[in-house]
Amino acid sequence: MASSPRRTNDSRQQPPFELNGNKYDLNTYIGRTRNFFEMFNPLLLFTTDAQLKKCKTLLGNYQNGTYETIDSPLNVKLWDAQTRINAIIHPQTQEKILLPFRMSCFVPMNLPIAAGMLLSRGVGAGLFWQWYNQSYNVCVNYCNGNKSNALSNASLV
Repeated sequence: MASSPRRTNDSRQQPPFELNGNKYDLNTYIGRTRNFFEMFNPLLLFTTDAQLKKCKTLLGNYQNGTYETIDSPLNVKLWDAQTRINAIIHPQTQEKILLPFRMSCFVPMNLPIAAGMLLSRGVGAGLFWQWYNQSYNVCVNYCNGNKSNALSNASLV
């Protein structure tokens, strides 16, 4: 009797890798939710520069056609590499986004902010936490925002 192949987390069913594509069907609610949770995963904050360099190399090799066939483990590695690159590197400037302003850090940074806003007593503390929250949101939006179109102060007024 032949034994069935062992299933691990790394060999879970994933669609074939597509460079700059999405692992999940963004036309469905479940697909968008899974994509959202993957990009906001705080574990991505522990990605080292060496791991990021390996991810870039892996995707570069794929783009150059180095891999003739893509087996299941390589498929998982390619999706993981693309997820890490998308979470850490700004798509237009190709520069690393500062760690506290990455989308994967949004939830951990907002936990103390929300606690401070809910637990603050007095007007001064409430104003401080409102200011801190708005300042953090501005930084996140600036670091993750569109960099292809220059925005002048005159156009804002």
